[in-house]
Amino acid sequence: MSIFTSWQKFFFEPPAPSVVFQLAPSFLACFRPGQTPTMSEESYFQVRLPRGVIEANWLQPNIKQPEIIEELIDQAINRLKPVGNSISLILPEMSARALIFSVENELLSGTELTKFVEWRLEKALAQPLSGLRYSYQTFNSQGLKKILTICSGLTVIKDYEELFRRKKLQAGKVTIPSVSLINLLNGTAAADFLLVDVDYDYLSLVGVIDGVLSIYRQKPLWPETGGLEEQILTEVENTIQFVEDKNRKKPQLIYLRSGWPETAALVGTIEQSTGVMVSELYPEYPRLAPLVGGQ
Repeated sequence: MSIFTSWQKFFFEPPAPSVVFQLAPSFLACFRPGQTPTMSEESYFQVRLPRGVIEANWLQPNIKQPEIIEELIDQAINRLKPVGNSISLILPEMSARALIFSVENELLSGTELTKFVEWRLEKALAQPLSGLRYSYQTFNSQGLKKILTICSGLTVIKDYEELFRRKKLQAGKVTIPSVSLINLLNGTAAADFLLVDVDYDYLSLVGVIDGVLSIYRQKPLWPETGGLEEQILTEVENTIQFVEDKNRKKPQLIYLRSGWPETAALVGTIEQSTGVMVSELYPEYPRLAPLVGGQ
């Protein structure tokens, strides 16, 4: 089963990176790709970020204290010693929006399809396209052409790109964690599944039925409010119910990637409540999963 083939437009670019960086409000991580991904000092670097260094927003610049990020980039490069200056960059999940559009005319040309996507983006987001960077991928579903579109503010992307450019690093591929995980699953996942990606500040839920994306949800999380496990369970239950009502089919499997230090209780709670088996992605090194998928 293959969800994606190649992305259109310029939000995602294909060059092979020397390193993959992931930035989030709570941490910075870096991975040097190799044949066998490991959590070793030679291939992986991670550090927690002080509160307020990065504030995820899909329209406004995220980086509030660039000098801290630049110092940590230097530390990561000195540790991993990559060859070359091409990098892949994983932005905070909430620094981009994911939308699924449907169109009945499957015979649209590439230009017509791009115009349709741009029209739907302007209508859905009420933002001029001149201020956005976007990417889209098409797939067929029950006679309809569906389009997954990922977009972010141009100032957001430029802010990150310029920060790395000052360190002589060129960001080729730019993505977000949930898309990285879909890429990681591509070709190996069950035909009907729910991907649950949870970290300290966000929750993403991606439903796939018959190998086709059915729903894509992104939710901010607020750890200081407490009750995160209950919030996550509610969102998982609601998403499964939506998928089942829409497709008359329930996901066969839940793929879970969690950045939390302990997930056993969460896995047990989800399985007991939904009746769907949970398979953890990279259970030994869950932090690596987005980085490996973001290569």
